[in-house]
Amino acid sequence: QFLLARGQFDKATELLNDTGPYRFTALYRIHGDTLRNLVVYDREKGVAQRWDSIPLGESYCDYVNRMRDAFIVKDAEWDPRLEGHSKRRVVHAYCGVPLTGMSGDVMGTVCHFDFAPLPLDEGALQWLQAVARMFDPRVQAETLSRGVRPKMDALEAVSYLLAETSSDGDEARAAFEDYARPVRDSVSHLPPDIVEATNLRIEEILQRMTRAVLARGTQHAPA
Repeated sequence: QFLLARGQFDKATELLNDTGPYRFTALYRIHGDTLRNLVVYDREKGVAQRWDSIPLGESYCDYVNRMRDAFIVKDAEWDPRLEGHSKRRVVHAYCGVPLTGMSGDVMGTVCHFDFAPLPLDEGALQWLQAVARMFDPRVQAETLSRGVRPKMDALEAVSYLLAETSSDGDEARAAFEDYARPVRDSVSHLPPDIVEATNLRIEEILQRMTRAVLARGTQHAPA
């Protein structure tokens, strides 16, 4: 996940290749009727490289795209689904899953394949599915949202401390903003709805803290 987030697809596919018996592991982007390769890792050569784009219909990834689900080939020579396919006598084993966008459309695939027949490896399939979920913006948004929560909880705790120890509202607000600023900065690159929700909650915490400081000041004011 760290490598993918940094765009290090070559190292990510190399690591993913270790999870199954297949010679090749690849990441593809579907653009209309064209399949664009982002990276292919070749275990036999020990290198990651980029292959030329090909027509989507000439690849097994086309089945993933049309099914919107995993597509498994154990031995292409004996698979009736591949009757007449141009890659049938070359790529004998394939295991691929879809990468879906917010709309649910397939935007690409992540897959293993081999020139030799291979039985389905459940572990390899599960790893592909796990990687595919990392590309789903709906899952990413939820993951990012979960990452914000601990920061907000810490900020709320700071507000309680400032409310109990400050006698001046302006001073408390200035101190609170010193803590809030890094939180605002850390979420600034997230989806707009998360940024907006975070800023709204920060403002709510700030207002609640300010009211508490003013209430304390009123209670301790001389008669």
